[in-house]
Amino acid sequence: MKKIIILCVVFLIFLGLSGCEKSVTPPDDGFVVPDSAETGDEPDIEPEQGIVYRNEKLGFELTFPESWLGWYVINEMDENFIEVAFYGKSKTSTVEFFDKFDIRGRHMFFVGNETFVDEPFLDSVEEIGKVGAVQFYYGTRTDCAVCVLSDVETFLEDEKEIALAKADLEKAMQMLDHVNDILKTFKAIK
Repeated sequence: MKKIIILCVVFLIFLGLSGCEKSVTPPDDGFVVPDSAETGDEPDIEPEQGIVYRNEKLGFELTFPESWLGWYVINEMDENFIEVAFYGKSKTSTVEFFDKFDIRGRHMFFVGNETFVDEPFLDSVEEIGKVGAVQFYYGTRTDCAVCVLSDVETFLEDEKEIALAKADLEKAMQMLDHVNDILKTFKAIK
């Protein structure tokens, strides 16, 4: 049964890829994928040196390290929250499907308003700031979405894809170390 579920997940993962754009304003399709170009892995983020994501609908911005460039996507889930997802070089790391949303990448964290806190898929939730009178939160899913990259030998046979997925896992784990620095850059724009 586990192999059938894994095969279904793998099949769905291979269905989608997206283009790249260094835009800080979300496009209409609900996805933001910055340009691919990797630089150093400095965890301290200065707005002048980072990649600023600005969400006019929710009224906030976040700054990401330059080292994330080309390695993440922002999924605008609905009017209450966004998801920041790892978007690596392997097909395994590029897409994931759920009943409610078509999302790209492997989940890293969410940022959302008070309504978002009631979502049943959340594991840890922390306050990160306010936009006007509305409190915003950081949260993660109840599972480890990037962890699928560590077990690719069980459902993949392509050695090149396995190698890419393992390299992606290493990069994703490095990026997860920067999440707290990114959350500190939360800034209301309304």
